[in-house]
Amino acid sequence: MNLTQIKYFQAVCEYGTIAETSKRIHISPSTISATIKLLEEEYGLILFRRTRGGMEQTNAGRRLCELSKGLMKSIDRIDMIMKDEGGGSRCLRIGIPPMVSIIILPNILSQFGKEHPDVHLEVDTNGREEVFRKLSDGDLDVAILPVNGELESVYHRKRIGSVGICAIVAEDSISEIKAFDVEHLSKQKLVLFKDDFLHKELLLERFEKARRKPDILMQTSQLSTILRLVQAGEGTGFVVREIVENWMPVKTVPLEPAMSLDICMIWRDDDFMFQTMQDFILMMEKMSFREF
Repeated sequence: MNLTQIKYFQAVCEYGTIAETSKRIHISPSTISATIKLLEEEYGLILFRRTRGGMEQTNAGRRLCELSKGLMKSIDRIDMIMKDEGGGSRCLRIGIPPMVSIIILPNILSQFGKEHPDVHLEVDTNGREEVFRKLSDGDLDVAILPVNGELESVYHRKRIGSVGICAIVAEDSISEIKAFDVEHLSKQKLVLFKDDFLHKELLLERFEKARRKPDILMQTSQLSTILRLVQAGEGTGFVVREIVENWMPVKTVPLEPAMSLDICMIWRDDDFMFQTMQDFILMMEKMSFREF
């Protein structure tokens, strides 16, 4: 077994057919087929069943696929780090959820691009849980996330600021209430983000402590959907204040008690901190949250 065989094997597992794998990794189909055959002959195992739909993994194939995933990630990371050390192609993989990225990502990209124009930033804007999973699996170098509570000791975090959470209602709504508490919110129809948003979790905790049941009209992962429903007067939403404070069709209302989220930069403490990663963390430490 060698790394080339594992690389081709993993690619076939990912893309499902020899033809598609050939297109993606720019290696001829005959070379990929011959490499897989040699790997099967070496261990006396059938790794794939050839079907009309493509290449279906056998039990042995699934086992090898699972065992070799970590190896390929390690090889890719070693390759990236050594290129970074040698002054070659520099890359940094960062993860940041959509709600946070709207506020801070443009300034981060602009500032880091000015200081390090030779670095390619790969930005993952999945939800909070998915970003954290990718960081844990080694698919990201740094994550910028809203955090509530402690993290496992394997992670290092640096607080870079906080954002406020507010309620939003239709601009033409009439209310003498200056801040919404759970008692008031329990009488409103609520338009919430889905479970991958930390402020939703904190909001529902407030309802639970007050022994009130929220009247949830709908849950969505799309900010635009929430804004449209709120603007139409269909319900009350909850968003990061900085996103909507200048957005005229809706009106912001503080929560009582006030709610805020710490925004933290997180990386694995047991991971090798290569130079580009150090440069990024140093830049983030210097940036004022007011700049976001």
